[in-house]
Amino acid sequence: MRQIREEYLIRVESIQEAAGEKEHISLATKGEFCLKDRSSYITYKETEATGYADCTTTIKADLSGNKVGMLRFGAAQSQLTIEKDIRHICHYDSGAGAFSLGITADEIRCNLTEQGGELVFGYLLDFDEQVVSHNIVQISVRKI
Repeated sequence: MRQIREEYLIRVESIQEAAGEKEHISLATKGEFCLKDRSSYITYKETEATGYADCTTTIKADLSGNKVGMLRFGAAQSQLTIEKDIRHICHYDSGAGAFSLGITADEIRCNLTEQGGELVFGYLLDFDEQVVSHNIVQISVRKI
């Protein structure tokens, strides 16, 4: 596949369910999107709405839908590996402090092509093997 680097509209919808409560976060921003070596790369700047202003996030997703990596750079750095039915220990910085979390995907759907598309993934976060939250992230990518 050829590499694509253009301006895209990135929409991120995130739902976090913890202790019986749901938190919904939405973000619409311009960003970069490209396909390279059977993976997609989505990069965008975070805002106050997400709680990570002054951070940049890059999401790498296997086009096969097996694995997603989330890297956040800036004041609150994080590196998450999300893979279906495999628990990974990942570094997470909330801005108030850094710690390690277990993360296991229960769903990954990657419908991204050179024109954009959608990536959806759901995962459990755990601390010392006790579930902290269930998260669902839906990302749509559209050429501007």
